[in-house]
Amino acid sequence: MTATARPVAAWRPPTATISPSMRRWLVLLLALISLIVGVRTFGLASKPEGTIDIESVQVARDLLSNIRTEIPLPGTTAHDRPPGLAMILTLAALVDGRVELGLSCTLADRAGCRPDLFSSVIVAQYFAAVAIFVMMLVMAWRLSRAWDITLIALVLTFIAVRPADTAGLVRPMIWYQFLLALYLLLALFAHQKRSGAFAFAAGAALGLSALFEPLTAFVIPIAALLCFLPSSSRREQVSRPALQATAILTGAATSIGLLAIAISLSYDLNGIVRHVSRHLAERAAFNGMDLGTWVAALIVPIPLVGDWLQALFSDAAQKVGGARAGSIASDGMIRLFEAGMAKGGSPTGAVFWLVREQMAGQIGPYLWSLPPMVSRGIWAGGGVVALFGLFHVYRAFAYARVEKRLADLLVIVLPIVALFIVNTLLTGNAQWLNPMLPFVYCYAIAYVASGI
Repeated sequence: MTATARPVAAWRPPTATISPSMRRWLVLLLALISLIVGVRTFGLASKPEGTIDIESVQVARDLLSNIRTEIPLPGTTAHDRPPGLAMILTLAALVDGRVELGLSCTLADRAGCRPDLFSSVIVAQYFAAVAIFVMMLVMAWRLSRAWDITLIALVLTFIAVRPADTAGLVRPMIWYQFLLALYLLLALFAHQKRSGAFAFAAGAALGLSALFEPLTAFVIPIAALLCFLPSSSRREQVSRPALQATAILTGAATSIGLLAIAISLSYDLNGIVRHVSRHLAERAAFNGMDLGTWVAALIVPIPLVGDWLQALFSDAAQKVGGARAGSIASDGMIRLFEAGMAKGGSPTGAVFWLVREQMAGQIGPYLWSLPPMVSRGIWAGGGVVALFGLFHVYRAFAYARVEKRLADLLVIVLPIVALFIVNTLLTGNAQWLNPMLPFVYCYAIAYVASGI
């Protein structure tokens, strides 16, 4: 027996159909997940602190005003928000008067910043969170065709990932995760069925996700190239991969084209550029780490080990944490961002200044900071499950190759890896920037465990 083969006695043909008893357990599990997600979502929504992305609300208010007036308004005030959430809030305000009242929320006057005014949006986000788990379930089953693997992967993902923590916030994170999950599911369907329609829909979902996090646009060419992976379809045609790649690019371009609508309603395109500038400034801030901070940034993100070692690097651990006052990330997003705006003279100039002076111009410190950035990205959001899942990914690839499911698995994994590389090079690798990575860990654990 080779190192990659599964034990013959333990392996059995994959289950292609679901039994009545398994169906009952599946319904019960999804109902339990929905209940817990709902309690968490609306529990967080009841807390006003940090619940609302006020800048996106301000952008939405300007967009709504321009829809309802015949007099063109000037562009939105300076902000660093992509248009995705603002467009959702604008649509919600058109059909829900309470959301329109909520758009009175401003940084200067927070009297209208009440989460209950956005209850319809939060309800929609709750359904998006539940839909994410359903899509993960379908992906796990389409990858393995075994319900035991599927249910284990779903339960582990529920333990590792808590989308309800973002579903209860009027912020873009939950929609970004929803669209990435939708893209992966549709891309898997497109690959397995060699369907141009699914490929177009997958590209559209990926393009929409770029309206919430612009750096995702770097993944679109990778998504098109993945269409050329071999399919298990017996009626493979040479022209199908090229048609699918074209469909993905067309779908992505169509979705990103919605940006033109937002611009016509006075959306300030510089908001996207400022958003990217803040990412670059945060990333560049890590270039100046001393040895103690570097070690802390490398080790502290590791589950269990990092928790134990934080006591030894308490000051450094505080510096390498999230974007809170006094942290490296906060310093970058404030000090370096403002320096970039001053040196570059404009948001676009700030991007070029940060890349030229703080990255390419400091290649040594930039490379020095890469290992901690890799560590932050690998463990982001997965917790202890990520610690064990990371060591199962290689074996999962080996098993998938033996069972001729490797191409299917690559369709899911490679876009996530591409997003990981983009985030490592250009951002501070915040947890929410690669929200589907824990699913890969959880599926790998379930898939490998099924052969033990």
